[in-house]
Amino acid sequence: MEFKKNLPLIFAFSIFFIVGLFTVFHHEIQRDEAQTWMMGIHVNLWQQHLDNYERTPLLWYSILHVVGKFTHNVVYMQLLHFAIALVTAFLILFYSPFNKPIRIMMIFGYFFSFEFLAISRNYAIGIMLIFLILALFKKRPIIAFVLNLLLANSNIIGTIISVFLFILIFRTTDNKKLKILLTAMFLLNLLAVAYIAYPKQPMWVSEIVLRFDVRQFGRPFAALMRAFVPIPELKIAFYDSLFLNQFSEYYSAIGGICFLLALLTLRRYRFPFLVFSIPILLFNFFLSTIIRHSAYIFILFIVCLWLELIENKELLKVKWKKTFIILIISLQILAAIIAVYYEERYNFSSGKDVADYIRENNLSNKALVVSPFMPAAPIAAYLDKPVYGPNTNQTWFTIWAKDRYDYDASIKVCDMLDRFKGGLLIISTGLNLNCTEKFDIIKRFEPSIFEEDFILANIK
Repeated sequence: MEFKKNLPLIFAFSIFFIVGLFTVFHHEIQRDEAQTWMMGIHVNLWQQHLDNYERTPLLWYSILHVVGKFTHNVVYMQLLHFAIALVTAFLILFYSPFNKPIRIMMIFGYFFSFEFLAISRNYAIGIMLIFLILALFKKRPIIAFVLNLLLANSNIIGTIISVFLFILIFRTTDNKKLKILLTAMFLLNLLAVAYIAYPKQPMWVSEIVLRFDVRQFGRPFAALMRAFVPIPELKIAFYDSLFLNQFSEYYSAIGGICFLLALLTLRRYRFPFLVFSIPILLFNFFLSTIIRHSAYIFILFIVCLWLELIENKELLKVKWKKTFIILIISLQILAAIIAVYYEERYNFSSGKDVADYIRENNLSNKALVVSPFMPAAPIAAYLDKPVYGPNTNQTWFTIWAKDRYDYDASIKVCDMLDRFKGGLLIISTGLNLNCTEKFDIIKRFEPSIFEEDFILANIK
């Protein structure tokens, strides 16, 4: 009987697995994924902390470091990331308190079936840990607590949500001594995360102040729009775009309306949702409104809704609330369909094409000079080969505050070419070099979804 009862969920999970695997194998990693992979497998974690390369907690890098002991093939990072997405989908389908139609619809939304499935970053593991904690905190609070310590080490926004979940776990524990111990351990963990992730280069802090613009006040609304209605523009470079914003940025106000409706949907957890959304919105205000950051507002809403339904199963029997949830999830499914469609038809990144061309034409033994480095990171990852950039000697990755985006590097590159005669030059088409006599263009590669397009040349 239990099998028959869960048959729709099992079928949905099977479809999710097939579509997800299809998506992963059609996804070419982009520069951020490549940077993470190369740092994970090639950098001593303590050195990474000391140099503060990425200014983020080290959980995902630690896992990749272990994977790197066995293989340098980037596909294994993608498969690991896919497995994490499968666990998240499984938890939503078989452990969440939502009704079956909502559970099934939810896993096929944009965030669960594309953003945190195809793109291998340190965010999906945080999402998985959140849902694991929700599934365990009542019956296994100690295990949930340990998972929450890991969540705090997944990424900065995961750290924010871990504070909320710690309060939740704390309230389920009656033993006073245990409460004191758990609190001490959690606070020490937060201090460790702050010590690891705090930006050690003053340049980073000054950038926030110097780059401040009044237009940033629109960022929270754009973040809310991406969180609730992440439908992208219908174009090849769809990623991180908003369909309605191509007509007017004022449409981002719809995100604010969705946030207000989400608040009104909740009862007991309305205040926690508001309080813990504020630091996430501030993160978007000061740093960026990239969709993977904004997504955590929607995830936080699902967390609060999950907790509400545990205590009050009648919540979504209010017609407008149920309609709101179904509408938001339906729009996210539409966003997922658009993303998977473009992912299948076009390269997410051109880096794999460049690497394949170099390998197929037996050019892998040549020195690679790249500029700027960051867009070319996937090439180094697919070839598993260090490159030479304008601000570095031979390197596997770039350092955020030092040479992440050196788009004014044309003079440096021209000076470097004399050192690497007979090597290969890989440049982004946006870089104008005044030394064209020093190289012959071999091939121009088509632009990609992530707008990474390259020129491959032979250095004379």
